[in-house]
Parts: sequence; structure tokens; C-alpha cells
Amino acid sequence: MMRRTTLLGSLMFLLMALPAHAGGVVASTSWAAAMARAAGATEVRIIAPEGLQHPPDYDPKPSDLMAIRQAQVVVFGGFEGFAAKLLEAAGSSAQVVRLHLSYDPHTVETEVLRLGEILGTSPAAQAFAAQWRTEVAAAQARLRPLARGRTCIAHVFFAPWAELAGLPVRDTFGPKPLSIPQLGRLAALRPEFILDNAHMPQAQALAEATGARRIVLANFPGPGQGLLDVLHANAAALERALQD
Repeated sequence: MMRRTTLLGSLMFLLMALPAHAGGVVASTSWAAAMARAAGATEVRIIAPEGLQHPPDYDPKPSDLMAIRQAQVVVFGGFEGFAAKLLEAAGSSAQVVRLHLSYDPHTVETEVLRLGEILGTSPAAQAFAAQWRTEVAAAQARLRPLARGRTCIAHVFFAPWAELAGLPVRDTFGPKPLSIPQLGRLAALRPEFILDNAHMPQAQALAEATGARRIVLANFPGPGQGLLDVLHANAAALERALQD
């Protein structure tokens, strides 16, 4: 206990000793970082390492907390398990921005433009928003004719992808594990497709019970990826499933 107290005291001393100068943008996860880059940020430090299956479960290291202390702007979604630590570690001069992280097309555009105003990078944010609208329209043009007359059940965090594809959602599940009664109720709906969460898969049993085609989609960008990469990958996965 004495050693732990000493280590915590040393950490707090280091955090307080670090200058609260502009250290760029610190993002909680790759999703928040992708929003910041879309808004025009060029120097972004990500706390939860890219490539983790479920980034919100990450436990920040002392070096992560020191990076937060040096940040000029801290962006996060609010659902991270370490959100409280992130807020506690943020320096007094840091601007903490809670983002609405969703792939609803309008929400992405609105949040990127809002963040661009905060960062002082509005021209870059506006350029991304225009490209985002173009790419979304192209994806919708490919997917919506294929989705006509078909239905799905979707993980609650992935319903925006069904809407983008024009695929009606008969019901949702998650984020809590499926219970036996819930599994039975959803199976009775006999969906043609199930949109599952790549970061915390839950619907394999539901797919087996219904014979529905399970489409596994991602929200958190992988290493080196951005919002458009996720859009392209998920749209391609939906298109392959709808064409079969």
C-alpha cells in the first residue's frame, strides 16, 4: 500500500510539473481521433492503442495521463471506461470536447464542422464535410436498391449503418449480452440480416437460430484509418451481403 501511494504521489507530481502548453489534440480512441483529423487536426495522440478490439475498455498508463496533461484539446465520446481518468488528467488550460460519435451522416458532418470551429481549422473541416457527403451519397446509391424490401435486426450502435443502406431495422439488441428471452423474441422476427458489432460480437447465436446472414461491421477505425475508410469498408461488407 505504501509503494502504491508513493507511485501515485510521484505520478501526480509529474502531472502537475508538466507545462500546460499546447500539445496538439489528444483523443480517447481511434474514433475520436478520426473525427479530429477529419476536422483538420494534424497532431493527434490516441490514448487507447489503435487495433484494440474494444478500445473503451483500455486502462490508461501514466504516460497516457501525462500526454493528456499536455494537450491543448482533448476529444472523447463519453462512453469510454476511462473517461473519468481522462477528465481528471486534463490540464487546466486544455479544452475538453465531448463528441457525439455516430456514423449517422448528418451527425458526422455536424460534429466535424463543430470541432473544426473549436480547432480553428474550419476550411479543412468544410472540405471533409463535402467529401463525406459525396461518399455517403455514392454508398447509398449502391446499397439502397439492393436493400429494398429486405429487413434486419441490428446492434443498437450499428443502426445508423442500416439506415444508411436503406435497410429497415425490425429491432435492436445490445450493448448488454443477449438474454434467452430476448434471443427468442428476436429470433421470432425472422430477419434476413443481422448487423453485429465487430468490437464486441453478440449475434452468432441469433444468426444460428434464425438462419439470417450476419454482417459484422466496425465503428472504431483500425490503425492508420479514418472515417472514410470505415465508411468504405462497412459499405463494401453490406454490399457483398446484399448481393448474395
